[in-house]
Formats: sequence, structure tokens, C-alpha cells
Amino acid sequence: MKHLFLCCMLFSIAGAQAQGRLELKLNPVTLVVLPAVELAGEYLLNKRVGLEAGIGFFWEKDVFTGKDTVTGDPVKVTFRSGQINAYLSGKYYFSPRQGGDRLFAGPVLFHHFYTSLEYTGQPIKKPGSSTAVGADVGYKWLIRKRWVLEPSLRGIFYFQSLSDRERGSFVLGPNLKAGYRFP
Repeated sequence: MKHLFLCCMLFSIAGAQAQGRLELKLNPVTLVVLPAVELAGEYLLNKRVGLEAGIGFFWEKDVFTGKDTVTGDPVKVTFRSGQINAYLSGKYYFSPRQGGDRLFAGPVLFHHFYTSLEYTGQPIKKPGSSTAVGADVGYKWLIRKRWVLEPSLRGIFYFQSLSDRERGSFVLGPNLKAGYRFP
């Protein structure tokens, strides 16, 4: 809860002083494909450099049915989890036309942790959090100088992870954000 409060405060303070430098964005793909919400805010320090902070909420519920291997009775197993992802990213824009647009690249610091974890209605021990560093490369279009469309490709290397299985792994994934740049 503290993390959410700090992010909201950061966005509020930056918004009060933004004057055309603040963008609020969300990932529309996660809303449709996954049970998740990802929000981000980017503050343009100048025409070529931006600083972005984002937070994602992910929840899942999986139900498995089958038969007990010993008794042959039907079995129903439910798995539920809630997770939060937070990241901070720096962006350098190559040849911007309107400032903070077109091709960009930059480093990413990523943190992930579980808020809840249940197995068949019983809480189970949550794994630790994971921390990663990576890079983000993408392109930002400004539509009518206010609407933002930003596809990107993010590569993340986990140096501290939820499990030993993930430690040292590299994940490459697409990302899409749509949003609004405030005047």
C-alpha cells in the first residue's frame, strides 16, 4: 500500500508542475488478454530525455479438476495469486520532432512481489520478491500532439528472483502503452 501511495504522490506533484511534460499511460493489451492493469507516468526532463515510473496489478485464479490417483475420487484444486510489478525507466529519444517522441531506448529497473497466494482456499507462504535490470527500446507516436501510442520491446535480466529457477534468467517481451500528454 505504501508503494501505491508513493506512486500517486509522485504523479500528483509532477502533474502540478508538468506544463506539457507529463504523460499518463496504460497498457490496453493486459486489460484484454490478462487479468491485469498496468499504469505508467512519464515526465519529460527535456526534448530528448524522459523518466517513467509504472505499476502493474496482476491477479489470477486457476481451477484444475481431475481424479485422485489413489482413491479415484474427483478433485478440484484452486490456485489464486495477487502480484504487483513496479518499474522505473529512463528514456533517451533519438531525433524527436515534438519532444519526447519517435525512437527511444533506455535502462529499466524492475521489481515484482506477491500480495497474496492461496492454494485451495488456504494461504501458502509467498515467495520472496524479485528485482531485475534491463533495457527498453521502442517508438512513440504523438497523435494530435496529445495522444500517445508507444510499442516497445523490453529485455529484463533477473539478478534476484522469486525462485532459484528464475535467478539469472533473461526475459524478452513486447509492451504496448496508450495514453495522454497533458498540455
